Order: sequence, then structure tokens, then C-alpha cells
Amino acid sequence: AARNFSSITNSYGLLRSPWNTDPTPYVMRFGSVNGGSWEPMVGCSRWDACFKSDSIGEMNNCLNGGTHGPIHIMLGGQWDMNHSIIVDKTSPFNGISGPHLLLAKHLWRYGYVNCPDV
Repeated sequence: AARNFSSITNSYGLLRSPWNTDPTPYVMRFGSVNGGSWEPMVGCSRWDACFKSDSIGEMNNCLNGGTHGPIHIMLGGQWDMNHSIIVDKTSPFNGISGPHLLLAKHLWRYGYVNCPDV
């Protein structure tokens, strides 16, 4: 069991992010993010821009969010999202498809979201 290796697992006891609610005990890949494409593959120009940052903090933020993060998103994908909440013009969540993808991670890390065992 994953909990023999780490105290951080998802709700199903699998060795993955707590906010990942997929119960499948295999490596999962999906061809799209919330039903669409994410962004182009990270190229040399983005890496170059990170290394030209004015501070080490800015460079680290760029490398983490701008080069490293998108690879996880493009390989893993995201599915089964309730699209009506992001396309409904009257919804307070209208237009947040991209930010929604990363929101659960931040909410869990700062203690606002609890992912209990099933």
C-alpha cells in the first residue's frame, strides 16, 4: 500500500496528489485538459526567458510554473469537469478553466481543502 511509503496519498490510498480524486490504481494519461488543449509544448525560448530573469526567485518561479508545470498538465490531462460552471456567463466561475486546474492544489496546500479517505 502507498501509505507504507508516504503519509500523503489521495483519498483512495494511492501514491498521488491528495486532490487527485481518480481511484484508478494505474498511471493515467488523458488527451485533453478540461475538454480542450492546454498550451504548446515548452520550448527553448521559454527556458531562455526564465534564465534571463532579474532575480533567482523570479527565475525559480518561471522554471516551476512556466516550464515544469505544463508538462505534468499536458501528460496527465484533466477530465470529468462540470463545464457548465465555467461557460455560464452568470456563473462566478465563468472563464476560469485554466485557474481551476491548479486551484485544488493551492487550496489543499494552504489547508482550505480536506480530501478525506473514501
